[in-house]
Amino acid sequence: PTIEGTLLEFLTKQQIIHSLEHAQFRYASRTDKKVSALGNVIAFNTTIHPEKILQQANKLQNTIILYATAIVEDTFFPRYATHRHYRYYLKKTNHLNQYQLQSTLNLFIGTHNYSNFARIEPGKNLVREITNITCTEQNQFFLIDFYAPTFLWNQIRRIIAAALTVAEGKTTNRTVQKALQQPHIKTDFRLAPAEPLILMDVGYPFEFNINSTQYQQIPILEQTIQNSLLKNPN
Repeated sequence: PTIEGTLLEFLTKQQIIHSLEHAQFRYASRTDKKVSALGNVIAFNTTIHPEKILQQANKLQNTIILYATAIVEDTFFPRYATHRHYRYYLKKTNHLNQYQLQSTLNLFIGTHNYSNFARIEPGKNLVREITNITCTEQNQFFLIDFYAPTFLWNQIRRIIAAALTVAEGKTTNRTVQKALQQPHIKTDFRLAPAEPLILMDVGYPFEFNINSTQYQQIPILEQTIQNSLLKNPN
């Protein structure tokens, strides 16, 4: 089962939407398999008031939470966001150093060709701007937060893999920097696991109306994800 499929089933069963063609169901971001999201955005046409939709949302499984709404123009397309925020939970180990991680991650801030750090799709522009990357400590994790208007497929997971390769002493920041500066020379730093990656937020030039009761479930869900990661031996 997918989040999209579960949401469509819910919206149809509750008669919030009556046909997929009329509803024009759209989403802000489609994540890799096994990646979680605490702040994805969907849009659709309906005659049901937003608050009523949130009231019916308790019929969803408890791993899907609807907690904010906005009424938008007909021309609104959720993929055209002003920013996206992803977080990668990296379990602390003896060979990981916060300052070393941050020094490697700093290489990716700015506008670069990410041919060596993304899954290449035909016709896709591989030049992207990352506005900021931060590495902070929280209990048993390093939290690595990425901020950008858009991301490429596998981009964050490949950046994390490169930072880990440096942290393990298998390569250097200079080699990573050359892979960014010379995208025509193929370099593969592998792919970090998907499970520790979370889409935290997708931003637009307007405010959402937040249901505080529903929103209080978000930290609980994030803690559930953390607990699952701690149980994973990898």
